[in-house]
Amino acid sequence: MAVLTMAPDASAQTTSEVTSTVLNASDDQPLPGATVIFIRAAPDNTRTGAAAALDGSFRLAVAPGLYRLRVSFVGYQPLERDVAVTGDPVALGRLPLAFDDAVLAQSLTTDAVDASACRGVCCSATGFLRWAGRSHE
Repeated sequence: MAVLTMAPDASAQTTSEVTSTVLNASDDQPLPGATVIFIRAAPDNTRTGAAAALDGSFRLAVAPGLYRLRVSFVGYQPLERDVAVTGDPVALGRLPLAFDDAVLAQSLTTDAVDASACRGVCCSATGFLRWAGRSHE
């Protein structure tokens, strides 16, 4: 009787769970929907991403390696940092983003729009900032 043994598939990779919470830096409120992207440094610049949940948290399964983390949310300064994933779970803690009127203004349309198309919604960065209770002037 012959017994055949096989080595585990070397191409199969394990992943580590990376967790964190994206918050507003000024008041620690969660930023639901914030974009979280891990960009692998080498060899192929693989991207893995998610959107933050309603409580600002996210969980990603990431293969071991070196990554550039990018976190962004409309109207906030993006955050970037290097992250090493070794195979163990990675808890990044709080990721605070700072509100920035200039970033928000660049994100919104500043062209004049027919008021009838607005349907009561502001149609410029300045109008949005006034609506949101923040002065742009």
